Amino acid sequence: MDNSDRSLVERTQQGDKEAFGLLFDRYADLVFKVASHYMRNRRDAMDIVQEVFLKAYRAISEIRDLDKCKNWLCRITLYTSLNWQRDQKRMPVTCGDAIDLAEAANEACATKTSSILSNNKVWAAINELNDEWRAVVMLKYVDNMSYEQIAEILGVSIATVRNKMHRAKSRLKQVLGPQISREIRSESASA
Repeated sequence: MDNSDRSLVERTQQGDKEAFGLLFDRYADLVFKVASHYMRNRRDAMDIVQEVFLKAYRAISEIRDLDKCKNWLCRITLYTSLNWQRDQKRMPVTCGDAIDLAEAANEACATKTSSILSNNKVWAAINELNDEWRAVVMLKYVDNMSYEQIAEILGVSIATVRNKMHRAKSRLKQVLGPQISREIRSESASA
């Protein structure tokens, strides 16, 4: 039996709950990892996983590209997490917390950018960005995705991603310019 994403989505659309279970098994860890970047604890990340798959099951007939189930689930996870965060007035976790929660090493946490991102003032500023700008920043610097990958997940053009990133960076520079400069100088001095 064909267990490609396309086949599993088609079978789920025809009422095959076992096919949806296979999609869950395939992508639950990924959904948890993405949700972990936004949640303060494992329990909240697990709640997001449940909510994402419930939304996905209800909206499976709306999926546009049957071969891109992974991106569709990432997009649902991203926006569900951002909405949860906004509704709960929670700040995103630091890279270190996300690693502990997801139990997976995130290469971005070893970079200078991520060490800057671990600062609570920076997280507060990122949290104040609108959802679209925050999404591109998180996908780029926390999930270490390319603009092409971000465009695919968000369902927009690469030019749109670049535009949103430019606007987000401009806003962050306004708010954090002196803070970022100090962080980079202190890292350079200690290196």
